[in-house]
Amino acid sequence: MSGFRSETYQATPQEALEVAKKSMTPMINQTIYQDIGGDEQQITGSTTQLDDIGIKYVLLPIWISSYVYKNKTYQFAINGYTGQVSGKRPFSPGKIIALVLVILIVIALIFFLVSKGRH
Repeated sequence: MSGFRSETYQATPQEALEVAKKSMTPMINQTIYQDIGGDEQQITGSTTQLDDIGIKYVLLPIWISSYVYKNKTYQFAINGYTGQVSGKRPFSPGKIIALVLVILIVIALIFFLVSKGRH
């Protein structure tokens, strides 16, 4: 990865396999329920056999950055594969209060119009 900043692996192959098993279990169970069908199912157990297990390392792009807003630093990360953005953002108390007031005015207006239409 010459010229690019990168990280080393964050999990051993055994740890990654356990994470994969845990993430597959709900999908396997959902498939079992869908295959059985009907209104009610009683499944007492299931067994999953994994064959031909291999390790493949992938390079996933991630962008990490930060910015300063009103003398406070905010960091964020963007997953280049999924597009998911994580991090904290600044909130504007004035805009939040204004939004709440607009919502209350709309509710009051609707209430007023509905009550006026009854008379």
